[in-house]
Amino acid sequence: MSATRTFELSYWVKPGAEGEAPRATLETLKQKVTELGGTVVFDGGAARRRPGYPIQKQHEAYFGGFKIELPADAAGTLQHAFDRNENILRVMIARVETAPARPRRTRAPLFSKQEPASVTAQAETEESPRERDTAEPAPESSLHDFDKRLEDILKA
Repeated sequence: MSATRTFELSYWVKPGAEGEAPRATLETLKQKVTELGGTVVFDGGAARRRPGYPIQKQHEAYFGGFKIELPADAAGTLQHAFDRNENILRVMIARVETAPARPRRTRAPLFSKQEPASVTAQAETEESPRERDTAEPAPESSLHDFDKRLEDILKA
């Protein structure tokens, strides 16, 4: 026996007199799944819809779907059984791929009430931009020395 896989089954069923034919057809769908060793996990129900284009000259039909667990080798047999049923207009069986669980990423808060000690210690030693602007201007002699050096470089 092969491993059990999860499938999603979508279908279009012909409308019948007073809704009895679709219910009977849906019950045969579910019976066939259980005959092949599967289980119906979720039944989405069926609703009367108008397809985008006529399917087998039907302008209205019941559309629905359900999720099933089925042995992997039985999916083809199930598709073939549905294709032979004259009340079923369309059936699509798709395997559901389960993604491996990933660890959830956590973010650090943007603003915390208490800053780490290294940040506060660094902030105390540095000058703030306002303190730098109000600091004393450089002595005039250093500007004069700078101008002389610049002239010497340009002459060379």
